[in-house]
Amino acid sequence: MKRVLLVLFVLALAAWATPNLVSYQGKLDKDGEPFSGEASMNFALYESKDATTSFWEETQTVIVVDGIFNVLLGSVNELPALPTDGCWLEVTIDSDVLPRQQITSVPYAEVAQQVCANYKMVEDTAMDYTCPADGVLLIGGGGLGEKNWTIKVDGKAVLSADGMSVLPVSITAGEHHISLTYFGADTYHPYLWAIFMR
Repeated sequence: MKRVLLVLFVLALAAWATPNLVSYQGKLDKDGEPFSGEASMNFALYESKDATTSFWEETQTVIVVDGIFNVLLGSVNELPALPTDGCWLEVTIDSDVLPRQQITSVPYAEVAQQVCANYKMVEDTAMDYTCPADGVLLIGGGGLGEKNWTIKVDGKAVLSADGMSVLPVSITAGEHHISLTYFGADTYHPYLWAIFMR
């Protein structure tokens, strides 16, 4: 059985510009061990803990790496305006329904300040990033078209794939070196970005 051990819930910026996505992060285990692979997750919002009808929901196939996952709620079905007095989130993972979690309103300005303070992007294939604490680092990039690519953190490959995506990595406090290696004859304009999410 899979279950979420730790969940962090913060507002995020769609393309770092508009507040219509919510970043939901957590740690998933299976039989007491960190799970790696794909998991089908359904997310639903309710007006109260006991409400029987959700006012929003979507299902995503989520990539989990060493137990860590991150999803952007609203990337499949647009999120409506959230109630000012909060709401309840219900997560279902491969038919396992988890207890609902209360989501309270967070001032957008506070979250935007946190996102901007921890966000770094370079138009290059490598950068150094200082993590303020232990937590989860979201890494991504682009400008590569359909090239094969590999992302490394401190020299260790954490993901290889075609195209680009957001990669959650469990990280410790301190300085880290992030690099992007890609294969192909054509020259593109690669870039890397990272944001620390505790």
